[in-house]
Amino acid sequence: MSDSIPIFEAKNRLPYYIHKAETEGPVFLSRRGKNVAVIISQEEYNEKIVQKRSFIDEVHELRQEYLDVLDNDDIYADIRDKNDFGRPVEEE
Repeated sequence: MSDSIPIFEAKNRLPYYIHKAETEGPVFLSRRGKNVAVIISQEEYNEKIVQKRSFIDEVHELRQEYLDVLDNDDIYADIRDKNDFGRPVEEE
């Protein structure tokens, strides 16, 4: 992690720090010694933020990929023949 830059300095030299973010990585901005913001390149933003998929999207993709297994009733036949306690149902 690089050193942080005071906001007032970044304001005065913004093009320099944008170039630095594009070539060297994130530039951290501070106010009263505390980091409050980060300048990152568009490429890094796209990789880390925009392209990030939600958990629901991941589950949906996995479900589509394994739909043939999930919809196969033969796999679940033995499981469905059990009572509420997980024991096989005894035939009379």
